[in-house]
Parts: sequence; structure tokens; C-alpha cells
Amino acid sequence: MRLTGFCILCTASAVFCQAVLRPPSPPEDVDLERDQALLTWTSHTHTRNTTYTVQYRSREDGVWRGVPGCVNTAEERCEFAAMATELYGAALRVRAQHDNASSPWQQSSKLVRCVHTRVCSPEVELLASPGYLSVQIDRSHGDCSHSDCSHSDCSHSDCSLRDEYGGHLTYRVLSHTEGQHNNKVVCVGCGRSVRVEGVSAGERVCVQVQYMIYLRPHGTLSAPLCQTIPQSGVLLWRCEADGSRSAGRVCGPHQLCGGGRGGGREHFRVTQGSRPHWRPGVGVRVTVGVRVGVGLVPE
Repeated sequence: MRLTGFCILCTASAVFCQAVLRPPSPPEDVDLERDQALLTWTSHTHTRNTTYTVQYRSREDGVWRGVPGCVNTAEERCEFAAMATELYGAALRVRAQHDNASSPWQQSSKLVRCVHTRVCSPEVELLASPGYLSVQIDRSHGDCSHSDCSHSDCSHSDCSLRDEYGGHLTYRVLSHTEGQHNNKVVCVGCGRSVRVEGVSAGERVCVQVQYMIYLRPHGTLSAPLCQTIPQSGVLLWRCEADGSRSAGRVCGPHQLCGGGRGGGREHFRVTQGSRPHWRPGVGVRVTVGVRVGVGLVPE
């Protein structure tokens, strides 16, 4: 009889311990909010003292790290505006914790993109010609079907804003002479190809570009990019690799020009007065000989 009572006591204790150590349910509906640098989730675990931890994994090293301010938090949200630049392109995941038990990790289906933060700026290319400066914006976004931004040259720019806002996404272009800080507004609400006119030969002109959504500034200004306006030009060529996600670089005489995602310098060489030549054995089929204008070799 005593033995039976002992067994009943042990069984009851085991059930009690199992109930205490049972892990909480994992968070659900883990999602990144638009334009807020905010990760949210829902939970069916409403037990007292339940907390949540959010981690991020950067593209550089693939290591999971805790998001400051979002470790053992009682809130069902994680605001990361203070480190939005560092988290660009990162994956985020969250788990629930209660006492010494933790739920499985639940990862957001989205990576952190421009549409989630306000830290992005457009990609800018310049081509100087006598009397004007051509500005090309977000040329690599020509095919937004590749908006996963997995290629190496997509640092803080992607197609997510264009995917979200379509034709309501435009640009604000500013220019100034190098060494001066009085930015002039070239255009507001402009498209991806802009010409800066009224510039003098020998003048070094700098350009900055910012996104606009519904004609309101969005994100940050791009870093100043400068070119010297030439008096007389040399032939420039646009080299493009077939099937590449991004168009090739603008190249000048005797300049090595890479035309694919790798941006390799060994692909082809531009020679004065002739078409660029493809080097056999590189493994890239190249469309060459596209003359793009007169100007100086881009820096």
C-alpha cells in the first residue's frame, strides 16, 4: 500500500514538472512593417512572465546576434530604427521564453529592405560631357523581378520601394560645385535620367539624389558623386554582359571594363577609336560596341 502511494506521488510530481517545463508556443505572424523599422508578431502564450528575444543575421558573416533592446522583452514588437543601416539586408527571427523553457525560433519571411526603413539612398552614375552632366539613377533596378537583392553590388538599394509605390516613387536631384555647399535643386519628382546643364568646362560638379514618395522626401541623400566637365571629349562605350542582372559600366580608352554582376576588371578592354574586345575564356558572353556619348572617363 505504501509502495502504491509512493508511485502515485511520483507520477503526480512528474506531471507537475512536465507542465512547468513545457515550452511556450512559438510566436506567429512574424512580419516586418512598412516604413517603420519594426518587427511585429502575435502570440497565443499569455502566461505571466513570458518574454521574447529577437535576433538578426547579417549577410556578411551569417551569425545570429541579439537585437539591442529586443532581448527578453515583454512586448510583442521590436523597433530597430537605431540600427536600421546595420540591419539592411538582414534576416530577423523571434522566440518566446518562459522560465527556463524556450519556443522554437520563428523567422520573418522578408529580409530588411528599403521599404521597411528610411536609411536607403539611390544608386547614382554620372557621365560628364561638354556643357552638361548626365545623371543616371538606379540603373540596376531596370529589372525589378530580381528584387531579392542577393547580388553583391546591391549594398543599400533595392527594388522594394518601386515594387510598393510604382509610379509614385520619384527622385530629388541636387548639384553643387565641389568645395561649395550651396546645393542647387536640379529637379523634384524627376525620373531616373536627368541632365544637369549650365555647367562650365573644367568645373567639377557634384550630385546628390534622394528618393521621393508622393513628392515627399524619403530616405537619405546619396553620397556626393563628382565629375569634371570636359572641354573636349573622348569616346566612351557601354559594355553589357548578356543575361546580367545589372548593366555594365561606362568605360573609356584603354580602361578595363567589367560588364557583369562580378564587376571583374579582366572581362574586356576599351581601345581608342575601336569597339571593346571580349577576352576568350572568361565565361561571359558580351554585347559590345554601344557608344554612349562624349565625355571624360568616369572616376
